[in-house]
Amino acid sequence: MAAAVFTALLIASGFALLVFQLNFFLLVFAGVFFSVLLNAFANWINRKTKLRYSFSLIVVVLLIAVFFTALFMLLGPSISKQLNEMVETLPKSLQSLQEKIKQTEIGRTIFDEVPEKPQDLIQDKSRCVF
Repeated sequence: MAAAVFTALLIASGFALLVFQLNFFLLVFAGVFFSVLLNAFANWINRKTKLRYSFSLIVVVLLIAVFFTALFMLLGPSISKQLNEMVETLPKSLQSLQEKIKQTEIGRTIFDEVPEKPQDLIQDKSRCVF
């Protein structure tokens, strides 16, 4: 009887852990997936070049680092330009959206009821997650 209760509690706690810590398990899965990917590429280089496994793994890590560095250097200026444009146009767009919402009766009611600082809606700021 005690073993059945222990098993049931173990299963329930495992399920609760899975539900409440999904991000942790996704991170663990990503780590396992990445290590399998590194292992596969290192084994392939090992077979083709007859390098030792450790050197093959170093080559794979360096190739991945070079790839992402080149990608960042090629796409970085374009992304930076787009972010600067977004920073300039986003406040204007939000202001325009706010004015369009205020043109409706419901929108005016909402903007009359909501304070200027949404943080004021939180009564107990010590319980705030962020």
